[in-house]
Amino acid sequence: MSSAQARVYNVLRQRLVSGHYSPGEALREEALSTDLGVSRTPVRAALKRLVDDGLVTTELGHGIHVHEWGERDLWEIYRIRLELEPLALELAMQNEPDKVCAELAQSNAEMERAFADGGADNLEQIQKANRDFHHVALKYSGAPRIRSILQNLTDMPIIFGSFFIYTDAEIAQSIAQHRDIVLAAGQKNPELTRNALEHHLRMSFAALILLRSSAKQLGSAPIAAHSENPENA
Repeated sequence: MSSAQARVYNVLRQRLVSGHYSPGEALREEALSTDLGVSRTPVRAALKRLVDDGLVTTELGHGIHVHEWGERDLWEIYRIRLELEPLALELAMQNEPDKVCAELAQSNAEMERAFADGGADNLEQIQKANRDFHHVALKYSGAPRIRSILQNLTDMPIIFGSFFIYTDAEIAQSIAQHRDIVLAAGQKNPELTRNALEHHLRMSFAALILLRSSAKQLGSAPIAAHSENPENA
């Protein structure tokens, strides 16, 4: 992917995750190229990748539309995660406390390194490390049905892509909350670990809703007016 295509992709992905476009809204190449100040070629490439990401949908003869992710969807996803993910982590701590603690610490260390190396320039690495962190509970929970439900939820594009609208402060806060979870796990205390994860999920949901609300109110300048990481809050 060329630098122009990457910049267009980053802008559109950030807009989609932030709720800048309405669910079901049509995304047209010509209008986007005018809006972003680029040719249609990088827009077309970026939209194709966003289809692969699951953030937009395409249907023959109907064009490309924003996937139907609204705030009610986010509320439902986080409500289910709040019920099941702390339980999965508590079970994992009962089953394999040493492995859970070690892998949580490793994933968060990778997230910290990626953030220290350049925050917004390493969003994909940060996202992957964050996903690995949250998958530790599923890996060792010994509860296949809980694992199946949660894996689908934590891997949803609207959740996995949330770091595209996080500020450096939100990423740092997420890492700090992860450290609290690692600390609790190191105490071999399943209940304390569960409580730390519950706090993290509640704060993540609050931050995401607030950031989406703020992002909707921001205007968007053409791509040419931005640096290598356009629209990075």
